[in-house]
Amino acid sequence: MNRNKIYINIKTPFPILDADINKAIKSHLKMRDKGDSFLELNIVGKAKIKSLNKQFLGHDYPTDVLSFPQSQYPTKSADGTFIGTIVICSDIIDSQAKENLVSFEDEFFFYLHHGIDHLLGIHHK
Repeated sequence: MNRNKIYINIKTPFPILDADINKAIKSHLKMRDKGDSFLELNIVGKAKIKSLNKQFLGHDYPTDVLSFPQSQYPTKSADGTFIGTIVICSDIIDSQAKENLVSFEDEFFFYLHHGIDHLLGIHHK
């Protein structure tokens, strides 16, 4: 049963609809066999992600995506298991999309899936 709940907080102008974001998250969680999981997604600007990157990782620069997994402190509820929070910087995604010659949407969804994978303990090498 797919009981995903997605909490989306957008703190900056953003061109992708919540419904499309929800669909992508649910599809990715289902592909990873995590249909009973839910997460929080925050879309922010450079200043906010720079602040978070410094506070939590000690890096004094903005980045594209941060993932804060709840794997050590799983929270189960009637809605499923809360797996964590993803923070994506729309400004950085926009710059990288132009640099990589891809659409903003393609770049955003790449980093959204990347962030979800990090919440699930899947890391790149």
